[in-house]
Amino acid sequence: MVGFTRVISDLTYRATIWDVIVRPSHQGRGVGKQLIERVLEHPDLRTVTNFVLLTKDQHAFYERLGFRKEPDMAMTLRR
Repeated sequence: MVGFTRVISDLTYRATIWDVIVRPSHQGRGVGKQLIERVLEHPDLRTVTNFVLLTKDQHAFYERLGFRKEPDMAMTLRR
């Protein structure tokens, strides 16, 4: 396996992309871009209007794919 992504969705309003992981030896080859494109084009997610991407890095990469920073979108509770 060279890449993986995980999405949770209600299939109508919101989908949350939790992980986009690409093996370091395969980064820079378009694998991450292809994973995101497949998520956005997946038939089960075509009616979803809001995609939330949870990431702490690679913001410029995701912005090139159409995502934008939303600083007030998240709340957390840590125990």
